[in-house]
Amino acid sequence: MSLPNSVPVVEPLPDPDTKPFGIIIHADQERASIAPLTGGLSGTVLLKLQTAAYAGNELYVDQTGGINGFADAFEESPSGNYLCALALESGVQGELIEAVLFRPVLAP
Repeated sequence: MSLPNSVPVVEPLPDPDTKPFGIIIHADQERASIAPLTGGLSGTVLLKLQTAAYAGNELYVDQTGGINGFADAFEESPSGNYLCALALESGVQGELIEAVLFRPVLAP
């Protein structure tokens, strides 16, 4: 989810330079529950991995193949992307892992 022109849009991020607003917790045809990355959510979330990730490493939004997922910032090259989660468990590509969200920070 992103906030172009201050209007919430639930879609893949237009490009890696777009700062992510939040992640979809639940959605159907009428409503969507969004966890903002700037706070307000206590607890953990499940995130889908685009690459393998290891517990304790920071994650960033990865758009490989036009699909938003998360990648391990330590294992991949996140330069120019926003770090926004911490992996609490390890996982492989396509797996859901437990993570904690934090305010997006542009990776160096």
